[in-house]
Amino acid sequence: MLSVVSVAGQAVPANPNGYNDLILSSATTIVPVVISTKAIPVGSVVVVKLLPPLGTPVLFSAPPTTGTTDNGTTTVDVDLGRGANVVQASVTFTVSQSNGVAMAPLAGNEQVAQVRLESVLGAGEQLATLITVSGKEYKVPAASLAGI
Repeated sequence: MLSVVSVAGQAVPANPNGYNDLILSSATTIVPVVISTKAIPVGSVVVVKLLPPLGTPVLFSAPPTTGTTDNGTTTVDVDLGRGANVVQASVTFTVSQSNGVAMAPLAGNEQVAQVRLESVLGAGEQLATLITVSGKEYKVPAASLAGI
C-alpha cells in the first residue's frame, strides 16, 4: 500500500478526492510531502507527481524509503507553485523470483519481475500493476497480493 500522508505538515484526509483536500497558505511553495508504505521493500524510491492546474505534470524522486517493509516512510520536498495542485505518488519495485512465480497466475501465467503501486484518490481500491519478465503489464487489486 502506498499513501500520501501529509503535505506541508497537514494530514491528508483518509479518502482524498483531489479537490480542496488541503488548503495551504498562499505563501507556501516548497513543502514536504510525507509518503507511507506498507508491504513495499525498504529502500524503494517513491516518485511524487505534481499535477498543476495548468501545464505539464512535474515529477519529484523521494529518497529511498526507511523503516520496515510493513511500515516504511519517505519525505520529499516539492515546489507547489501557485494555485490548486493534485499530489500523487507511485513506486515500482523488483520482486524475488519466488514471489514472481507466485504472482504468475495473476499475470497471464508469466513470472512477475516488478510491481508498481500508485496512490489513489477517493475511496477507490488501490491497484497494483504487475510487470512480467517480458514487459507485459497486468492491473490487479493490490489486496490480491497479500500473503505473497
